[in-house]
Amino acid sequence: MTGRAILWALLLALAACAPFPPAPSKLAAVAAGKEALLLFRTEQVDDAGRITPMPLYGKWSPVLRWGGFNSAGRPVNEEAPTSLSADASREGWAVRVLPPGYYYLGVFEKVGAENHLRPVGNTWRAEVPRRVPVIYAGTLRLTVSKRKVLWFSESYVVRTPPRLVDESAAAAAVVARDLPDLPAPVTRLFVRQEGPILLGTPPR
Repeated sequence: MTGRAILWALLLALAACAPFPPAPSKLAAVAAGKEALLLFRTEQVDDAGRITPMPLYGKWSPVLRWGGFNSAGRPVNEEAPTSLSADASREGWAVRVLPPGYYYLGVFEKVGAENHLRPVGNTWRAEVPRRVPVIYAGTLRLTVSKRKVLWFSESYVVRTPPRLVDESAAAAAVVARDLPDLPAPVTRLFVRQEGPILLGTPPR
């Protein structure tokens, strides 16, 4: 492989794992009230108790899978990580643009040489009612332990299920900074899924 080919391969690999902002057509649908921007954050607590952002596009980051009406609520769809900006991504913020409905989020960790996915805690339910353009669903804070995989690399191993934290003020600030044309987010926190799966459209 030539030097130029190696460079292109590296650039493609970086592009595959980098976040990207929602498409203009998606943001137009949010502004028109047809869909909603669902904002959430992931953070990690290390062995020393330090809290830092956990971006979702790193090789060793947890895997998020979503479900909805088409999957009968089972979190089986792995969505590409999206954020509002490069800064927001580094701060651990992620977004999805969704039509009204109930959505189900599962958090998984990679285990073993084959990177099998193991669920971490229960499924979370997000509720997207009609005519609410921006929703903050909460911050998922995971306690993690660092381990060596190879002599030159490290991975994070999730030790406990995520804890839901309300950072509404920070969510409003990041939307005002990165998407000032949109209204401030309405806080509608994730709900730990228990009981029957809800489908359809939630009330406001």
